[in-house]
Amino acid sequence: GNALSETIATQGVAAGLGAALTEDALLLSPRVDLIDGRADAAAFLAGDPLAPSALEWHIIAADVSNDGSQGYTWGAGTSTFDFGAGPTQGPSFFLTYWRRSAGAAWEVAAMVLSTGGPHDGFPAGFGTPTTKHRRNFPNTEPAEQRADLLAADAAFSAASVSEGSGPA
Repeated sequence: GNALSETIATQGVAAGLGAALTEDALLLSPRVDLIDGRADAAAFLAGDPLAPSALEWHIIAADVSNDGSQGYTWGAGTSTFDFGAGPTQGPSFFLTYWRRSAGAAWEVAAMVLSTGGPHDGFPAGFGTPTTKHRRNFPNTEPAEQRADLLAADAAFSAASVSEGSGPA
């Protein structure tokens, strides 16, 4: 999490984040539809005018499955976008789902980047489960996870509109 933020700071968003993505990664970024796959995400980050030009965050919370193959980080920081009025830096939060194969480096399987803030706390329900068997991410089905991720994004966007922040 923090190492990826540092890599992005030195290499740029396209190179730093692009290299960390899994082949089937999902990227949710403001004002664009879901970006599906490393190739499409890398193309977006490298050349789309709505792509972030800078990202920086610190980890608020992280957790890893018992088998060490999946985990997530919740971070807060800043992002820089140019939505037509010139580059503007603002508060942001980052939810990242990580995967790795045995002995391999962690890779970003899904990332939600959201502008707005401040986001100082940790959302309710994101804590480590108290029953150990639930930390294994049992019966994880990619299609179901994708549907759940899209539903969470839609709910977040609806909340953003209802709270007066505009579409997310």
